Amino acid sequence: MANPKDIKAKDIMNKDFLKIDKEEVISKLIGKLIRYKKDEAVIFDKDRFFGITRKYYLIKSKLDPTKAKISTVTFKPPVVEEDTDLMTIAELLLGSDPTALPVIKKDKVLGLITKTDVLLTFKKIKELSNIKINDIMTKKPICFHKDDRVGDAFSIMREQAIGRLPVVDNSGKLYGVLCFADTLFKNALKPKKKQQGSNSHTKLHFPEFSPKSIFLLDTNVGDLSTKPVITISKRSSIKKAIKIMDEYNISSLIVTEQDFPVGIVTKKDILESILRLQEFKPEVIHIVGIQNLKPMQATIVKEIASSMYYKIHNNFHKDIIHMIIHIKQYHDKASKHQKKVGESKYSIIIRLAVPSHTYVARSVKWTLPDAVGDAFDTLEKEIRNALEHKEDLRRFPKTAFRIPRIRLLKGK
Repeated sequence: MANPKDIKAKDIMNKDFLKIDKEEVISKLIGKLIRYKKDEAVIFDKDRFFGITRKYYLIKSKLDPTKAKISTVTFKPPVVEEDTDLMTIAELLLGSDPTALPVIKKDKVLGLITKTDVLLTFKKIKELSNIKINDIMTKKPICFHKDDRVGDAFSIMREQAIGRLPVVDNSGKLYGVLCFADTLFKNALKPKKKQQGSNSHTKLHFPEFSPKSIFLLDTNVGDLSTKPVITISKRSSIKKAIKIMDEYNISSLIVTEQDFPVGIVTKKDILESILRLQEFKPEVIHIVGIQNLKPMQATIVKEIASSMYYKIHNNFHKDIIHMIIHIKQYHDKASKHQKKVGESKYSIIIRLAVPSHTYVARSVKWTLPDAVGDAFDTLEKEIRNALEHKEDLRRFPKTAFRIPRIRLLKGK
């Protein structure tokens, strides 16, 4: 494989992308996503680039798709130029929001680059065969029982920002997989039929939400789970995972052992492990979105991040590869928790990478210090739990994996 620094955006970008104007209603975009089998679309303000949206955001928004405009579910990802190198693109795609990056030249969108495009390029690295899924997967995943209520499952998936999770039977073995966006697209949307002049035939028009979606939430998870499940062994290489994800157009894989779900591996997990392999080292503390904060806010975030970094370094991990903090500020409609309409809400995602593991912590609060502080508290708990579990395995190696640990919602 050529040096990743020599591979440019123009070499891997996809020119076949879906485009639509921001003033169109969401239902029109949903129809196009289904028709052209796309997961994201590039949004324009007339002829100028406006942003990107994806299937997940359309479902999560809770807006009336027949009335709400696409501009309400659009976010502005980082943009790259034709000559942006592959390593920089990979780092940007590790952000909290981007699933795709637009390639821009003089306000014109030349193409789109997704995580899949980058992973397929990296797949040529020989060393990938030596990295096993067990080294990078998220262990002990949240699992839903097949008799759990869909509404409860979706609430957890919204809260945790997780798109796909395993479904298990009474014995804890894998029964299916619940995909948040796909489930709603298939079951809570219905095609609208439209008469065409004197011809009596009908054509499928843009889908809209069905009233049945209310009753959908009371359905059992097992009835809406996808079967059979595309799985992978924890002993497989990440090169094989990339191939499977591309072949089936999925963003994550359930990791199984003797039919029990023991982990989940995502495109983001694989991308991060590849960057480590390439010895790509961004700033140890990298804060994405700090440029959008006021000077005093930026100072507070830097101080908290620096203090927490040294606490982790001195007490838990001296081999920190990097700590990336993603800050997103947005406005929500007035609620009883707000002091005034338009008050900002802050979303914080922290990714702390150490050899063979990446910790992820999230928080959403009404004030920036609260959001950052809560996210770091969560991060510290994750680190402590992981190290305590590691110590347990060291003490009791023979019995630690006798029975897979499955976290069931039923009866929790």
